[in-house]
Amino acid sequence: MNFIKTSNRIAALFLAFIMAAVSFTVPVSAAGENTSSVVSKNGVITDGIYNISNTSSGKYLEAFDYKFDSQGRMHLDGRRYVPAQNFAIIGHGDGTYSICPQNDEAIYMLECRSGSKAGASVYKSNVNDLSTRFRITLNADGSFRIRPASTELSGFSLAESKTNFAHYYYSLCELQRHSNDASQKWKLELTDQKINISVSINKTQDTVRQYTVNQLYTVVTPAAYSDMVTWTTSDKKIAIVDDNGSYCAFANGNVTITATVAGKSVSCNVTITDKVAYTWYSQCNMYTGGWNAAALKDLYFYAYGIYKPFMIDGFNGKMDWMDEGCALCCCAMVLRNLDARMTDGYDFRSGQSTNIEADPYTCALANTYNHGSRTGKGVLNYDPIYTAMSLVASRFTVNGKAITTETQYYANKRMIKEALDKHPEGVVVGMDSYYHGSHYIVITECVNPDAKNPEDYLFRVCDPAAYDPALGNNVLFEDSASYKDMYYRYYDMWTLITFTVAD
Repeated sequence: MNFIKTSNRIAALFLAFIMAAVSFTVPVSAAGENTSSVVSKNGVITDGIYNISNTSSGKYLEAFDYKFDSQGRMHLDGRRYVPAQNFAIIGHGDGTYSICPQNDEAIYMLECRSGSKAGASVYKSNVNDLSTRFRITLNADGSFRIRPASTELSGFSLAESKTNFAHYYYSLCELQRHSNDASQKWKLELTDQKINISVSINKTQDTVRQYTVNQLYTVVTPAAYSDMVTWTTSDKKIAIVDDNGSYCAFANGNVTITATVAGKSVSCNVTITDKVAYTWYSQCNMYTGGWNAAALKDLYFYAYGIYKPFMIDGFNGKMDWMDEGCALCCCAMVLRNLDARMTDGYDFRSGQSTNIEADPYTCALANTYNHGSRTGKGVLNYDPIYTAMSLVASRFTVNGKAITTETQYYANKRMIKEALDKHPEGVVVGMDSYYHGSHYIVITECVNPDAKNPEDYLFRVCDPAAYDPALGNNVLFEDSASYKDMYYRYYDMWTLITFTVAD
């Protein structure tokens, strides 16, 4: 990487971000206002929650839940006062709008897919691009025309179908060539509900090397706000950040990178060091465990006739897969320290389908042959806990180079020190004890490499069993959760696993 060019690019983007910073508000009006009151003098629709009814039939636009319709299509029904009939309309400042149904946790937007023709259905999507943008214009009779923003579909309008029926014989909302027919006209009723905006960040803390460029991303609900995120840094002398969450680490120290959307903020505390940087992933802390596990709390894996959530905060007596996910977390930590990237998969949290960062979720996808889920409520197949290190590594590369793994048995301190000398990214060590059975940790550093007797070596570890970072985030083994709370000792260490990047 040409660091000078990269840092100049980020600096330019950062300055552009400062100049273009905009404040976003969500005005809300009382229910029952006249249709015309939702339009300001300059013709802009007020952001808010609306009921949208068809002027021809009087029926209300409604969205199927994905559990009833695999494509989440729009249909029409009589007034039912359900979230599926509530739609957040969100303006983007360029004359386009996103229309977001409030069922399915309000994370989706209406979408008219590329290549659609007359009679095509309208679907749900969480991809914030031109396919999920619409133009809403006021007709002379006070009704509204809703049409796709895509130029290839500009001659179409959303309409109630008179012939196309879906589940339970509801008429579908479809695309029709614009004719100003009554079925293509809509009434917008502004409700007194507020748009519920939430934002999470993929990690709340990180440790990185000086002079590296790193990436943060957010998960925003509704997804229509995902392009309105602004990024700031607490100290531009330590790190600068661009408007995509990419930040450049300049100087040793601590800095806070903050993402803000619609007045809500989330932050990542970054430690910058000139030594090898280690990433810690907790298997039981979804909020401050070093990775965006909170977004996975409703994701299920299915194996052996059992549906279990992938992640629940805290240890839960094998209620969730990550309750036994120490090996998976350790594998993810070492791959992340190698800056390994998954090239065959999809991460719904960031919307990336290539060049995906290693963390316990993406490693679980690799370990179970899954490509990825399109939603946090998705179901994936196979047991992610029985971790095959070689299988996981086969789905990741480092700068396009393959990764292999090697396992040694009867591990001792001398073997661990020798392995660390060759693998400063960390080595995975498996332990076995009478009290807690098997457990895995990552050993990151020998703190006294000059000790004459190998039995005197002391090591730092990243412990996935820790709920508190002080007990697992690159701490002395004697200070770790494994040692203090689970009573593992050096003599319990059994296997030693390393990862090697091909020449």
